[in-house]
Amino acid sequence: MKAKLLGLTGLCTVALALALPASSVATTPPIVQPVHYTVGPFDAGPVCGVPDVIEVYGADGVMKIDADGAVHSSGKVLWSTLTNPANGKVVTFKLTGSTTSSALVDNGDGTYTVKLRFAAETTYAVPQSGEHWITSGEFDAVLTLDSSLNVIAVGQTHSSADGSGPVVTTDSCPFINSALT
Repeated sequence: MKAKLLGLTGLCTVALALALPASSVATTPPIVQPVHYTVGPFDAGPVCGVPDVIEVYGADGVMKIDADGAVHSSGKVLWSTLTNPANGKVVTFKLTGSTTSSALVDNGDGTYTVKLRFAAETTYAVPQSGEHWITSGEFDAVLTLDSSLNVIAVGQTHSSADGSGPVVTTDSCPFINSALT
């Protein structure tokens, strides 16, 4: 789950950095551009009970920024590689499909809120063995950001295989822990 959160944080950072406040872009036409970025490697700390995991993450796809600051992305929206430096074992993560984030909402207390929707397939894989774990469906969340646009809270509001059900939590940690140890 931390891998998803780290990737989600990366997506939000790029989306929010590119999204301008709605008041200054009300007449601006949408912007469409390719997206490709890589962050890392860096020490992600403990991930799913495995200490000192090294992570590299990024995104590839196309992004459209609406005049109101909403951001729409499609393609291999997020990817991540987690490595246990103690034994060299690796787990990869990718989220393919589409995402939408709302414009930033100023909460008036020095924080911001942004709403996210993923309609995608997520795949965790172990390159060494070919083992993989795949989920698909929709995932909605509300993020709270501090004044520097760092994620300080994530609230999952909806998740299901077909997009119609209540919140469903899928815990990827058992798979990640097993693969990295």
